[in-house]
Amino acid sequence: GEFGFLLDYNGQMPSDVGFLTNHVVERRLANILKDSFQVFIAKAKYDRPIVVSAEDRTLAAMFFSDSDRTEPSATITIDVANDAIWVDYLAEDSVIEFTDHRSLQKPGIAP
Repeated sequence: GEFGFLLDYNGQMPSDVGFLTNHVVERRLANILKDSFQVFIAKAKYDRPIVVSAEDRTLAAMFFSDSDRTEPSATITIDVANDAIWVDYLAEDSVIEFTDHRSLQKPGIAP
């Protein structure tokens, strides 16, 4: 799949590697989120290091809307082996989730 290169990003900050502005990631996000793309980007102002599970070929990126980074406001989970992506963000008291592979179960990755 087109996400294979992301497995090299373990422990790196999304902002340092241009994760959200990478043409592959950005295109997939825009296709999935559509009108919610800018809402997601606004909730992803601050980040934590990317977590990769080389064994499962999955990764997770966690984002925050404020600098204290205590409560995640958005996440991206990618299953590289199945070329699938899950994107979610917090909207008031609800989590809004998007995916391009509804038939697959979202991988659980510990941050």
